[in-house]
Amino acid sequence: MIRPKRDAVVIVLGLLLAACQEGSDLADAKRTPKPPPPETTALPEVSITVEIDGKPASPIDAARLAMVTPDFA
Repeated sequence: MIRPKRDAVVIVLGLLLAACQEGSDLADAKRTPKPPPPETTALPEVSITVEIDGKPASPIDAARLAMVTPDFA
């Protein structure tokens, strides 16, 4: 007789615990919106040495990257 009551109490407590947990997705949605990223970004100074067939070629640097348009193909 005691066993079914104990099982029922455990089930009810489990359901209460599950119902009382806060949703992480909902908490993030209630926060203030994040600002959009800046429209322009400054490229860091970078210099990548290039070697073609064992011979040095012109390096890839920030100026060269700024001249080339992105190709997202």
